[in-house]
Amino acid sequence: MDSPNTPKMKAVHVRRKPRKVKTWPKVPRTFGDRNQFEFREKIASGGYAFVYSGYDTENNRDIAVKVPNTERVKAIDALKKERKFLEVLYEGGAPVPQPIWFGPCGDRPVLVMELLGDCLGEVRKLCGRSFSLGTILRLAVELIEASEKAHNCGILHRDCKLKNILLGAGNRGRIRLVDFGLSDRWERNGHHVPFVQKLPPFGTMRYAPLAVHLGHEQGRKDDLEALGYMLIYLARGKLPWQSLWHEDKKVIWRDVGRMKEEVKLDELCQDLCPCFEAFMARLRNMEFDEKPKYDELKQMFLDTMKELKIDPKAPFDWELLT
Repeated sequence: MDSPNTPKMKAVHVRRKPRKVKTWPKVPRTFGDRNQFEFREKIASGGYAFVYSGYDTENNRDIAVKVPNTERVKAIDALKKERKFLEVLYEGGAPVPQPIWFGPCGDRPVLVMELLGDCLGEVRKLCGRSFSLGTILRLAVELIEASEKAHNCGILHRDCKLKNILLGAGNRGRIRLVDFGLSDRWERNGHHVPFVQKLPPFGTMRYAPLAVHLGHEQGRKDDLEALGYMLIYLARGKLPWQSLWHEDKKVIWRDVGRMKEEVKLDELCQDLCPCFEAFMARLRNMEFDEKPKYDELKQMFLDTMKELKIDPKAPFDWELLT
């Protein structure tokens, strides 16, 4: 958490408008080629889709069903893209949910996937709204490895946040990356995508890499930069730009970007283990199309665990809950 000596950064405080209540779609009881899938409970909702739990009666297994929000113009296209990326990632060994079925359900297509456990945000609440240093360092290693496996499939996640990192079924097993609706390829036809400017911002502002604020095309290092901001958030409890807000989203994206660009890493990572600052510094010095040295980045956190005598195979905080 912030110490009394942590430098304070200028913030804009504006009264926030109440969030608009989302209307969940009306869904049939069963669907699928042979009506083998059933809807059950509401799980989560995002900007472009709603997620339900369900059941596959033919294979006797629990499922998750992603339903696009047809009030959003690009929601169906995003779901179609996610389906394609999930198939590539799953076949490529990346830690993602298994895609099971894609097809029509009433007035829209839906994506059926393996049902996973809670997201890191929900699990963090169960752990007293904070994680131990050992758990954060272990998460760093696992998530760098997960990012590498996704990148090896030619795909960037481009929306790192606690809500998009889930545990396995029953909150056991390895961590999985979810929600690839904003994802894209960093590689096409064996070549890195070109550097492009003047792109509109998207994703989760709190953790978005600086490239997004600047309107630049993203590379592999930018996925890791977003991960770095999330890890610092977990370690400190807050990021300095969280209190910024403005009715005009263009203004807030601009101001948060300025803070990310101007903040010194020793201030951002004050009172944290040196590995956090070293991780971010390494990424800041990388070129747009440079391949990250994933093993070296993971080793920063592994070395810290060794120095602090933290067992890298010790249980995560949530695994200790009764």
